[in-house]
Amino acid sequence: MRGILFALALVVVAFPAWAQLSDQMMDDLGEQCAWADSYPARVNACTKVIESGQESEEETGDDYMHRGVAFEQMGLRAQAIADYRRAMQLDRYLDLTENLQRLGATP
Repeated sequence: MRGILFALALVVVAFPAWAQLSDQMMDDLGEQCAWADSYPARVNACTKVIESGQESEEETGDDYMHRGVAFEQMGLRAQAIADYRRAMQLDRYLDLTENLQRLGATP
C-alpha cells in the first residue's frame, strides 16, 4: 500500500514538469501563432501557447492578439472581440481599440 501511495505522490509532484512544453516547442508554437500560413493553424498554436501558462502576461497578451486577428479573418467575430479585450487586459501597451471598433465593439 505504501508503494502505491508513494507512486501516486510521485506522479502528482512530477506531472507539472511533464505538462510543460520545451523551450524549443514554445518558440516554434510562438512563431506559428504569429505567422502560420493558415488562420486555423494560428488559432491552434496560439491556444496551445496560452494554455501552457509558460509566458509572461505581456507575451500572453500578444498571443491573444494574434489569435484574435486569426479569429477575425475567419469571420469568428465574438471570439475575436473576446481575444482582443483579453489581450488589452494582459498587456497595457496594446491598443486594439480600432480592431474592436471595426467589429462593432467597444474596448
